[in-house]
Amino acid sequence: MILDLLADAFEHAKIPHSFYEAKKTINKFGLHYTKIDACPNDCMLYLGEDTNKDFCKKCKTSRWKAKKKKSTIAFATGNKRKKIPAKVLRYFPLKPRLQRMFMSSKIVKHM
Repeated sequence: MILDLLADAFEHAKIPHSFYEAKKTINKFGLHYTKIDACPNDCMLYLGEDTNKDFCKKCKTSRWKAKKKKSTIAFATGNKRKKIPAKVLRYFPLKPRLQRMFMSSKIVKHM
């Protein structure tokens, strides 16, 4: 809906028609991010050797959101639900952004 609103507001701009196309464009520019699961109490990040742990080392809190009651549809079909992390950190890598900035000769002069 936001993409449609932007397309209506800026008629001469080339706005992608879907979220998928917009995401592909962002990744081409190097503006992607990395998701890292975190403890709900901000004690630790589940990164490196801790990637597969289910509980925090410090406070012993679960990494995952509490499950709601199973719906009758999901139970009848036998579908297993995917675990959802309680808190997620989004890491924006700095190095590719700086490299992209220094590609422009105008910005290099100002830096």
